[in-house]
Amino acid sequence: AAAARIRSTARDLTADVVEKLGLGLGTMLKRAGGRTIALGRDCRESSTRFRDAMIEGLTATGANVVDIGVVPTPLTYFAANTLPVDGLAMITGSHNPPEYNGFKIGHGKTTLHGHEIQALRQLIEARDFEVGRPGRSTPFDIVTPYEHFIRQTVRVGRKGMRIVIDAGNGTGGEVAVPLFRSMGFDVVPLFCEMDARFPNHHPDPTV
Repeated sequence: AAAARIRSTARDLTADVVEKLGLGLGTMLKRAGGRTIALGRDCRESSTRFRDAMIEGLTATGANVVDIGVVPTPLTYFAANTLPVDGLAMITGSHNPPEYNGFKIGHGKTTLHGHEIQALRQLIEARDFEVGRPGRSTPFDIVTPYEHFIRQTVRVGRKGMRIVIDAGNGTGGEVAVPLFRSMGFDVVPLFCEMDARFPNHHPDPTV
């Protein structure tokens, strides 16, 4: 499912804006009866400082964060559906140029859309945030259980097939190359080193 998407240039998305987004999301989470959120990010230069600001806002509301690190977006959805968490946030500009960044957010196992996004905006504008005992942030390796899940559930036909993986210097290659090799493929990696400048082409799989 597509998550609520909030995207802009990294210049417009300041740390203060991101912290308020965390305060708003944490408040929505708690008022819905939740407490813990899975948080992932891509390799863009702004993603780490936005991670820090998001955690600051979330934990200020009393929410706990499972920080799954630098991962492709599908692993954040995987975390939301396999870990004991109550929501998700993925910091990523997706296929956009490197100066952009954004957020895909949701609560429960579903994602925010329509009136829920507007409700979040109104909550943030009103500064109607939950306060209480600060939550905590804990790192978690989601890649290992994800790879195990894929190997256990995906059947591979002919072993030794040669494939090319073009990650566009995004986060996908870091997971895909070792995973496909472990499943018996002969992998030729192309632009699989993470590079926030995307020097070869934008990480857009539709182009």
